[in-house]
Amino acid sequence: MEGPRGGRSGSGRGARAGARLAAACAAACALGASAAPWRPAGVAVTATADPTTVTVGDPISYTLTVSAPAGVEVTPPRIGESLGEFRAREIGRSGDPGDDGPREVTFRYDLRVFATGEKEIPAVTVTLRDRDGRTAEVAAAPVAVLVESVLDAEARDIRDIKPPVDLPAFPL
Repeated sequence: MEGPRGGRSGSGRGARAGARLAAACAAACALGASAAPWRPAGVAVTATADPTTVTVGDPISYTLTVSAPAGVEVTPPRIGESLGEFRAREIGRSGDPGDDGPREVTFRYDLRVFATGEKEIPAVTVTLRDRDGRTAEVAAAPVAVLVESVLDAEARDIRDIKPPVDLPAFPL
């Protein structure tokens, strides 16, 4: 189809715009490929739960331990009132996340779950920052927990409440 000035319509502007877009995409891809994410050496994040077999509503002590080298700031994980299926409450911290020396920072939580079966405390991520302002996120592995029922094995449902008991009348 010919445009008002002859030649194909849109072939000049469209082709130039397409070429600029392709060049911009190529430059962005090249920058992204060369900027590898920072991963600090000497950092370990571990998660433990005690006990790992509980009944419904029992407390589980969940501990997240971060080992970091000098100059790496540890930002606490963002755990609200729940962590996956678990109710969570922070019960303490130890270590100083802003220390300049190699250290271990520990975050402790009280977890509770109210459904039975094989459950998993999801991976928790901590953020690290070095003196140059580079940041990295490192996650602890998920932790498996078995939640058993408080009902006997033969019980199919919770027993109904018993009716009131008649008491003998005592003279006053």
